[in-house]
Amino acid sequence: DDIKEAEEAVDNATKAYEDLLSELDEGRKREFEDANSLKVKSLKEEYAQLLAEDH
Repeated sequence: DDIKEAEEAVDNATKAYEDLLSELDEGRKREFEDANSLKVKSLKEEYAQLLAEDH
């Protein structure tokens, strides 16, 4: 099912992002968040839109 695959992909990407953040010191963490937080937010929003369109 495409929805289930999308959910797993979003979960895996979010976990990888959070794992990377946890390994960085504050300075690098802020830099990493500035460069990537919008991408993660966009991914989550696109998944939510996919769910809304599926119903």
